[in-house]
Amino acid sequence: MYAFLSILLIPHATPSATLPLSSISLQVIMKASILVSACAAVLLAPLEILGAALPEDVSPVDISTRQEMTLFGGFAASCNSFTLNAQYPTLLYANCRTISGAWKTSHLSLNLCLANRCGTLASASRGGYAASCATRFCQLIGSRYQCNCNGCSNNEVFSIIELNDIVGNDNGDLICHGLKQVG
Repeated sequence: MYAFLSILLIPHATPSATLPLSSISLQVIMKASILVSACAAVLLAPLEILGAALPEDVSPVDISTRQEMTLFGGFAASCNSFTLNAQYPTLLYANCRTISGAWKTSHLSLNLCLANRCGTLASASRGGYAASCATRFCQLIGSRYQCNCNGCSNNEVFSIIELNDIVGNDNGDLICHGLKQVG
């Protein structure tokens, strides 16, 4: 194990030139903290800083001031009456509980949450799945969303995805990937 760590952490070390664990512990901690800091900075950076333009009716959620919220999934535990808009079946509607305990009707465009990956619905920020799926035939059964989507060979593929793994409740607002609908 020490040889493995020395190869990963000390660029010029060879398996035969391993250091005792105490000698590399500081290097491990320093490199790990640099890596974690870099990843956190990228993941938590506001979308505008990353150059991503937000549509007018979409708002990034400020996670620095919120303590009681679900960012990734779990909306089914605090929302009910899940439905799709009959005219715009990419819009998910639900009645969601706020932190104060009140109920609020909320909606979210699933285009913000899902992508079509060769016929399979997948979780993706601003995935835009509707461009390649037959949304007028999509259905919501409980919190499971099912659609026919174009596959990689231009074939139609039936796909199901569990929205409860992707969509959360932010104080009564449906949210996915840190984005929520406003208005």
